Amino acid sequence: MGYQCTFGVLQAGQHGVAQTWRQAIILAAAPGEKLPLFPEPLHVFAPQTCQLSMVVDDKKFMNNITRLSLGPFRTITVRDMVSDLLEVRNGASALEISYNGEPQSWFQRQLRGIQYQPILRDHICKNMRALVAACMRHILLAPGSN
Repeated sequence: MGYQCTFGVLQAGQHGVAQTWRQAIILAAAPGEKLPLFPEPLHVFAPQTCQLSMVVDDKKFMNNITRLSLGPFRTITVRDMVSDLLEVRNGASALEISYNGEPQSWFQRQLRGIQYQPILRDHICKNMRALVAACMRHILLAPGSN
């Protein structure tokens, strides 16, 4: 059909997500159109999770990203994302609540800026069974816990 195709693997953490997962991406362009390049990483991320190549039928394929582990911004952590969230009790259902204070990270300031007001929306917890709630109370909360 004349389409141009390329594929690669992108590391979500290099694009501002506080997670370590890789996603296979396929790009295509119609005949006469320019095949787009993969987006360059914006965030520094652990090099061992940024092996962005694939082996198919004993052939190694690389994508067209030029900066494999470098980006102008530091890694976004889960703490950057959620440390300003209020505790939500079992069964909480308020559609809007006010934050308790100022944002604690650059990422939180960015998110709140999009909202144009200090309101947290949809911070809801469904009613959990007693066993699930008991298990949740045993989750370690100290930095570095897993």
